[in-house]
Amino acid sequence: MKKNTTRQKGFTLIESLVSITILMIVIVAMYTFVVRGLQTTYFASDQSIATFLARDGLEYVRHIRNSNELANDSWLEGLSECEGLDGCALDTPIIDPWSDSSTVRSCSSSGCDAIAYSESYGEYGYGSGSDWQETKFTRTVTINTVNSAVGAENIAAKVTSVVSWEERSDNRRVELIEYLYDW
Repeated sequence: MKKNTTRQKGFTLIESLVSITILMIVIVAMYTFVVRGLQTTYFASDQSIATFLARDGLEYVRHIRNSNELANDSWLEGLSECEGLDGCALDTPIIDPWSDSSTVRSCSSSGCDAIAYSESYGEYGYGSGSDWQETKFTRTVTINTVNSAVGAENIAAKVTSVVSWEERSDNRRVELIEYLYDW
């Protein structure tokens, strides 16, 4: 009797299923890494914008303090809306920082309005019109005065700028604190 010495070439069904399973595991793992990387990138972008907006609020309060000093006004003149628990919303002018177009407005007990963004100006603020698109960020600035002794004048102010936003049902926030002094 003659033995059949020819072997069939190819994969068996089990070998094919094992290789497809391994391939699917690798694809799902790579997809998971890409999705996590994108989520981290979006979060880092949002956190950078929020930090910029919070810092902008502190800088604008410092600008008002310095302008008041130059004009021989009370050092916290124009910022009374920011004192208290509810704080205020600051519309900081980036295009012309020396203009009087900025507004300081009180926030309600439910919070401040969302900040808008203008593509054509590249500016965040509270502008209106078709060019301004509402963002997910809100900024609240609060000022608490600090006295040196009982009955003494306000010599310092604790300025807190909080920017908050919601990201997939998580409430996020950036809080910056600075102490300003009456020169």
